[in-house]
Amino acid sequence: MKYFPLLYRLNAEDRYLIWISNEKDSVVVDAGGLVPTFKHAACVQAYSDVNHYNLEREEPILHNLDWVAAWAKAPDAPIDCEKALNAWNLFSDVGRSIYERGISFDQLDRQFPGIYDKLFWGSNLPSMTPSGRHYEPEWSQVELAALAEVLSAGLAMFESCTGNFSKES
Repeated sequence: MKYFPLLYRLNAEDRYLIWISNEKDSVVVDAGGLVPTFKHAACVQAYSDVNHYNLEREEPILHNLDWVAAWAKAPDAPIDCEKALNAWNLFSDVGRSIYERGISFDQLDRQFPGIYDKLFWGSNLPSMTPSGRHYEPEWSQVELAALAEVLSAGLAMFESCTGNFSKES
């Protein structure tokens, strides 16, 4: 099991949580079933030290949940596949971590595998995309509505388990 700081932006505020890489990726959840979030990387490290998590020294990429919230309100806007995929993956990991509270997102997640695949291939990851090639997915109105539903549900779940809970030190 490896522990990483995960950086996200929500409501114009950058915060961290601790992501766990394992066979089934997840996030750290406290005894009350909430996901602790942190304003500063130093606070993530202090929390990790107290809880005996060996935090990996890797620079986190930003998960822009403000983009997700804005796009889900106007799903006719262009889709940034990488941002949408990062959010979908984060929501899946959080849902897996909070068990019963994440069940409805998990069911929705599994309902639309084709949309997830479009996001994955549309992200054009260098390790997966042949040199000189680029995939730009075409989206139907039904797919756009489904993607907005998945991302909105994931965001609501994420907000419900992070809420106002935070560790400052």
